[in-house]
Order: sequence, then structure tokens, then C-alpha cells
Amino acid sequence: MPERNVVSWTAMVAGYANSGKVSTAREIFDEMLEKNAVLWTAVIVGYGKCGDVRGAQQVFDEICVLDATSWGAMIACYAQNGFSSEAIEMYWKMRSLNEKANENYNAKISHCGLPKNGPHGENSHVSTCVMGPLGYVAPEYEATGLVCVKSDVYCFGIVLLEMLSGMRAVDRNRPSEQHSLVKWAEPYLSDRSEVLSRVMDRRLEGRYPSEGAVQAARLILQCLGHVPRDRPSMTEVVEALEQIQAIKHDP
Repeated sequence: MPERNVVSWTAMVAGYANSGKVSTAREIFDEMLEKNAVLWTAVIVGYGKCGDVRGAQQVFDEICVLDATSWGAMIACYAQNGFSSEAIEMYWKMRSLNEKANENYNAKISHCGLPKNGPHGENSHVSTCVMGPLGYVAPEYEATGLVCVKSDVYCFGIVLLEMLSGMRAVDRNRPSEQHSLVKWAEPYLSDRSEVLSRVMDRRLEGRYPSEGAVQAARLILQCLGHVPRDRPSMTEVVEALEQIQAIKHDP
């Protein structure tokens, strides 16, 4: 048989099992799962419908290459069996692994964790129950549950700050005053000397144009504005980044 489908695999497993050759049936079943990731997902769904969350988790842990379907099946298994906190935790774990790369293996941002569909027409805000990853939530959403177009600008500002500083948005392993990168760095972003001495990643060893670093810090500060309307648009952010990119390295 040149290529086996789900029906042929199942028929072989059933045939051996019905003839009393259980060990052979099990070997074929394991081979079937190894060669067809879709079936792994089907097994997870089956365990979920039966209420066997532990069985589903064991199957999920055995999958070598996880895709969105298998993640979704496990999240649904948790949710439909009352494990809402585990479902939410797994969802954001899945999103945190959603890292893309271009043909040159350069990482690129896939999302910043807030609204996918912004407001339309006369509506200036949208309401959502989706919480962004820890450390990236815009203040207006944290306070009111409302997001707007400028909410993702805030998130992008945090990403830029991570790039400049070489630090994560939230890290409990840092000193307590530095747990939140934004709260720690924000007072320094408007001061040239503080940007260069405190905020910039020391591992760069000064191999960057100082004026570019200062302008980038100012842009970040604008993106992190507490009032959404005071933040730049993403078009303005791109234009500012292009100007910063054109700055030559200090002689």
C-alpha cells in the first residue's frame, strides 16, 4: 500500500486487535500516531470529550512537533472540562511561542498581544475580554477593559524598549524595582545621559550611534504615553524609525 490513510490504519489496528494480537495492534497504533500528527490531535479531542484531561495531556506531551491544531485541541480539552486557568495559561504559552523568521532567519514580530480587529466607523473603542501577555497590557485596557487603535502602539513601544535595553518586559529575577521594565525605565527615557548609561544594553558596548539611541528612547516614551491620543500612529512610528536608521555611527 503506497500511502495509508486514517481508514486503512484503523482497519489494520482493529484487525489485529480482533484476532487477539493486541501487542501488534498497539505497535501499529503507535506507528500511526508517529506518522500522522493529525491523529494525535484526534486522540486529544477524544480524551477531552471523555473528560480524561490527564490522558489528553499525556498525548499532547508526546507530540514532537506542535502546531496550532494540537495546541487548540489541548486548550479546548482544558476549557470544556472546567480547567479555565490552565486553558488560559496554555493559550498564552502558545502565543508566546508564535515567533516568525524570514528567509534570512531574522526574527520578526507576529503580534503584540492586544486587539486584532480595531474599531471601525464611528466607534473609537472596542470591548474585549482577551488579556494580553503579562507586561504588555496598555493602561486603558487594564483600567477599563477597552482597547483602541493606539493600544497596540503602547505594546510596540514596550517591544522597542526590550530591544534597546536587552531586558524582558517583566522579569521577577531582577531587583524588585526592575521587575517591570516600563516602570523602571520610563523616568530615564527623556534624559540623554540616563539613556546611554542606564537604559541601553551594555552588551552592545557602545557600538551604536548615541543620537540614534536617544531618539529611539524618545520615540518609546511617546509610544508609552498614558493617554492613547497622545501616542503616535504606527505610520508615524515607522517614519521615525526610518529616520533613526539613517543616523550614522558616532566617529
